[in-house]
Amino acid sequence: MIVYGICNALSSFTFGQIAKYIARIYCLIFSALVTYGLIIAMLLWVPTPSQLWVLFVLAGLWGVTDGCWQTQSMS
Repeated sequence: MIVYGICNALSSFTFGQIAKYIARIYCLIFSALVTYGLIIAMLLWVPTPSQLWVLFVLAGLWGVTDGCWQTQSMS
């Protein structure tokens, strides 16, 4: 949850700044593609004790996509 929250907060700020220069739809398309990729990865991934880092990467990327969705859907 910490990794998710940090990535969410940082990406909210970042996508808020990026949206000033590019259209909102491009941010949302990027976020949707990453979200779909994450869902597929989580469906296919078989966790092992030596791959704990993958869990943190997945949580961080999910936070990035959520930060984008939250920022771009509110404005």
